[in-house]
Amino acid sequence: MANEHLKICIQIDPCHKFAYNNLAFIYNMHQYYSEAIKVCNKAKLHHPEGDHGCNRHWAFALFKNGETAKAIKKIKKAIMFEPDDADNWIVW
Repeated sequence: MANEHLKICIQIDPCHKFAYNNLAFIYNMHQYYSEAIKVCNKAKLHHPEGDHGCNRHWAFALFKNGETAKAIKKIKKAIMFEPDDADNWIVW
């Protein structure tokens, strides 16, 4: 249900980075890693500078999909944008 509300939020405001962030988190939590990656790609389209808040969720989904090298690049971006966020420093 929460994912449906977040999708509606994104339809209303395609630049709402917190909606993308939370939707990617929910998809990862339920092991829908491909969906999480798609959401993060959409977030990047609306925030090409990279400050969309999805990098750590993107990294986790990539890692779980076996794309370790890409995951490391994404987690480095997450750390670059939010160096004080402890969630970026967790090793899966």
